[in-house]
Amino acid sequence: MVELILSDSDFVAAIGVGTTARYLTCNGLLQRAEIAVKNRLTAVIDQFQPSGTSNWTQGIRMAFQSYEMSEEAELSAGCRRVLVIFTDETSQDLDKVITQYDPKRKVRVYVFSFKRNEGLFQDKLSKLACLYNGVYMKILYFGQIGDALQNIVQAETMHLNNKQIEPTWSNVYKDLNGFGFVLTVTLPW
Repeated sequence: MVELILSDSDFVAAIGVGTTARYLTCNGLLQRAEIAVKNRLTAVIDQFQPSGTSNWTQGIRMAFQSYEMSEEAELSAGCRRVLVIFTDETSQDLDKVITQYDPKRKVRVYVFSFKRNEGLFQDKLSKLACLYNGVYMKILYFGQIGDALQNIVQAETMHLNNKQIEPTWSNVYKDLNGFGFVLTVTLPW
């Protein structure tokens, strides 16, 4: 999945959130999403096991620390920041937590909910994504990530010429350079 989301020019860090939050990659510093980093990230995510009630306050604080540490170390291009949250829903008010670190709402927040039933907190998570110019998507199974990514690309390109730009998606194909299965998108700028 990671190879479908990230290009080599992206920077990435991952945080696993359970009863405690911990960096899943390189002590929280953003890293260029090269093949080796994507492979390590995929392995770490596959092995991650959440436990108990998620400590989102700690996880979000660590995410914003990653942004700051990486800028200080000049490890990112300083472009658009995106916070992607995968959850089975939460009772915590994530807006209050994120606002502590991003009061001007410059970070886009994308929320993917794996809850099968209509959850008590679905409206809260949907509003959170809306407040931070992101997308809320309910996902029934992990394979729906591709559809979710199409929604993100459409949301990210809506500002161009004040109209929605239709990206062109390729079919999934096996890359000859060892990337595995690849899906590409072309955005008309």
